[in-house]
Amino acid sequence: MRIASLKKTVTASAAAALLVTAPWLVGCSNSTASESTKSETATTEDHDHDHGHTHDDSEHIEVTAPWAKSAEVGGLTGMFAEIKNTGSEELTLVAATSDVAGKVELHEVSDGKMRAIDGGIKIPAGETVTLEPGGLHIMLMELTTDLLAGDEVHVTLEFSDGSKETLHVEIRDYAGAQEEYEGGHDHSDHDHSGHNH
Repeated sequence: MRIASLKKTVTASAAAALLVTAPWLVGCSNSTASESTKSETATTEDHDHDHGHTHDDSEHIEVTAPWAKSAEVGGLTGMFAEIKNTGSEELTLVAATSDVAGKVELHEVSDGKMRAIDGGIKIPAGETVTLEPGGLHIMLMELTTDLLAGDEVHVTLEFSDGSKETLHVEIRDYAGAQEEYEGGHDHSDHDHSGHNH
């Protein structure tokens, strides 16, 4: 009888302790979920607000409307945007990298031929340089995945002042500006229709 009575007492005590702590546990859980939701909302709002930026080291560079053409794995494609230098000194876009490309190059189109740029893309103080089909652009090469319209990829720009800026780049279908590639790489299967620029 004493053992049965002791078991009942212990069970009742445990149940009482659980009832006392349960609201605290639920409250803590809801609070954490609420904070997490707020954090996700803030991140989404920040993303919508800064038009493609995810990280910006430079105080004087603003990049807007970044996008790239859809392309297949193993191929190459062009990336475009507007880059504004809000500072008082000229800056140069010297390089770029992406987690979806084995190689990234800065390019220009001249006389219908696309070629790599030596020395980077200069962005004069107080001016905006437009990267666009048929002109200056960033080439994503040796793609490691298909880039499908509606996808978003990351491209990091590197500037002459040592700053970097990582962008959310929207993938779009685009059929224009089919230039020939001129350079030291063999992209014979990617001229006009295949290199997606």
